[in-house]
Order: sequence, then C-alpha cells, then structure tokens
Amino acid sequence: MFEDPLDYIKIINNLKHYMSQDITLDPVQYEPTLKTNYPVACCDDVMLHFNHYTDFADAKACWGRRKLRINWNNLIYVMYESDPVIASEFSKHPL
Repeated sequence: MFEDPLDYIKIINNLKHYMSQDITLDPVQYEPTLKTNYPVACCDDVMLHFNHYTDFADAKACWGRRKLRINWNNLIYVMYESDPVIASEFSKHPL
C-alpha cells in the first residue's frame, strides 16, 4: 500500500482523525509492472493505493486489522523523499 507523499504527511499530522475514518472505494488504478488493476480508497481527503490487492473488500478488511494494531504510545514515522520541499514538510512533524 502507498499514498502520495503529501497525503502521507497529512495522515501523520492528524493520525487519530484519519484512523477513525471509514474508507470508500475510489476508481481502480492499473499497475503496469504487475499487469493488474488495484483498488484505491478514499479516506476523508487522502487517497490510499492498495496496489497489492485486487479486491477492495480484502484491502478494506486488512486496513481495519492494521488500524487495530496501532500502539498509540509507541509511534515512529519514516519517510524517504528526494524532493526537498516534501522532505522539509515531513521534518516539521513533531516528534
């Protein structure tokens, strides 16, 4: 799964909000490397690309299980980004 770098920053800046939202199916995207379509979900105002899934119901169920495993007292945010503007935005996140 992946999201746009700016969407990722939005998510980590308001994680509890985004984790409380339900996800809905958005248009399916085609992955040329895998030669398959994959579901894209809308979570409030961000898009989540479930590129390892072919079925939205499976992706949504997995997303729900992962949300339950969040340890709110032990979070680490990681991002690799070569764009200095996006990297700068990420670095503004409070530790």
